[in-house]
Amino acid sequence: MALPEHVVRSQTRGDHSFGWLSGAVEFAWAAHAGQVRRYTGEPYVCHPITVAHMVESEGGSRAEIVAALLHDVVEDTPVTLSEVAGNFGVNVADLVAWLTDTATGNRTERNEQNVVKWSRAPLSAVTVKLADLIDNTRSIARYDPKFARVYIPEKRAILKAMAPTIIRSKVTASLSRLAWKVIEDAERAMALLDPETIRKGNQRD
Repeated sequence: MALPEHVVRSQTRGDHSFGWLSGAVEFAWAAHAGQVRRYTGEPYVCHPITVAHMVESEGGSRAEIVAALLHDVVEDTPVTLSEVAGNFGVNVADLVAWLTDTATGNRTERNEQNVVKWSRAPLSAVTVKLADLIDNTRSIARYDPKFARVYIPEKRAILKAMAPTIIRSKVTASLSRLAWKVIEDAERAMALLDPETIRKGNQRD
């Protein structure tokens, strides 16, 4: 399976937008070595690179772009927050900490904890979370419609919880619009919402 062009460019350092953070790109490739995406079999690092590319394209800060590249390393690899801080600074490590899922309990309890968490999250963490949500939702809606029926309402709840923070930035507002479009397109495709509910879908603000 061919890798996305921006992933190939990141690996070969041919992506000029990532030139200044090649160390973070290499760190992400190394941390996720051997891991693959569940539905496509692509190297797992395709996901954080796509998230980082999205944050960069929307005008995110350098710390946000690095955190996007590293957002799963603590959750999914042996890398620690101390290592992230030592290599990329405390600000990036703080963002990665926000982006690391630490919820406990059954799925309902974990989702409730995450809704509360993201209602309180700082703007920079919300920026990365939106891009992460967009990429994951696209993948799940395409490859696992059955699970999407569980997953998408959970992400809708998180998006609504983040709304007061989202309006504070053009970057997050733009990513939020895309996130809602991805979610609602998937809901339409799976007939999760009736047309009137979708029309009123501006419950988001």
